Amino acid sequence: MHFDPAGTEETSATSIREFSEDDEVEPPPPVREGLPARFRMRHTPHYVDELLGDAPLRTVREIPISEIESPSDDRAELDDLERSIRRLGVMEPLLVGRRGAFYRVIAGMRRLRAAQRIGLDTVPCLVHDVDEARLTDMRDAAMQRLAIPAPPQEPEAVETAPPDTPPTMGAAAFGLDFVAALLPAMNAAGNDRLRWGVLTDLAGVEISRTQAIAAAHEILKGGTGIDRASVDYLALVSGVVSTIATEARLRGVRVELSAPDSDRDIFLDGARCRETLTGLLHSLLTLAPRGGTVLSVNAQITIIRPALIVECRLHDCDPVPGLEALARFFDAGWREHPAGAHGALLLGAFAHTARAHGGRVEAKASAKGCLVTFVVPRLDG
Repeated sequence: MHFDPAGTEETSATSIREFSEDDEVEPPPPVREGLPARFRMRHTPHYVDELLGDAPLRTVREIPISEIESPSDDRAELDDLERSIRRLGVMEPLLVGRRGAFYRVIAGMRRLRAAQRIGLDTVPCLVHDVDEARLTDMRDAAMQRLAIPAPPQEPEAVETAPPDTPPTMGAAAFGLDFVAALLPAMNAAGNDRLRWGVLTDLAGVEISRTQAIAAAHEILKGGTGIDRASVDYLALVSGVVSTIATEARLRGVRVELSAPDSDRDIFLDGARCRETLTGLLHSLLTLAPRGGTVLSVNAQITIIRPALIVECRLHDCDPVPGLEALARFFDAGWREHPAGAHGALLLGAFAHTARAHGGRVEAKASAKGCLVTFVVPRLDG
């Protein structure tokens, strides 16, 4: 059937008739909603890509294990992971790249091994279309997680060092597990500055935490004496608050610092106090409920009984520390600590540092909050 546009033929007199009111007039056909005006129907293989845009559409697919390159290392202990997969399935997709007729694992090798052992036929995968060099770089970055030591085992007492498995790759490498887990999100962020800003903040927070954890390991191992020197306490406390500012913002916690600007010098181990005070604030932020909380830090040097006193008050806690928690608040070996096992480790190192300076620490609970006090006597150089 052929339609000519209107106005291409002369109107014939025989084709015109007058309609009366009794005549039935067919309603006009509905307006056809089709492709945008700039598109025309065609049958090229890239037509759908043009509709969707330049970016490929990434989806999670179930890929047969037989089509994925087999892992070469079977030494890992996977009992817990196998039990989890038997009960809930593979909850986090593997990150894979195409390599010829097979797929190569970028991240998720342990999940693949566990799925093979329990006899799964397929696993969920997020496929990245990258060249061989990019695939190798991403895979190497993800595989660095295997070199990260496990969380410390429970020490016998507060002063007892954790097992002899301290981080050996440096504090930054100690947090690569979390950073490598962000790889899929980083790759999907594209040029979105907002996403990159959030991901960068998250990675920075994790690196800061792991630096504090690595320092706590060294302190609780013992044998590291304090090195007193003249320190500007206001600069010290301000630096600690700046370090945890990003985490506080992400958690919706407002940090308030109060410190007088007079008589600011004190003799103490500045580096060690900075590390352990940072660990303290990281641990308190772990106890903060979601949003609307205030963490106040009040620091001063007293005159009558010369000492540096730092009071850190979290105005809301989740949960509020009970009697057992307060009694064991600085027990580095308490794995059921409300701030978590790593929080207990950080708090244990914090208390150890105060005692090494001849000072003390104290934790109190109010109706909803928690107050931690750090006292170090002022000594002359």
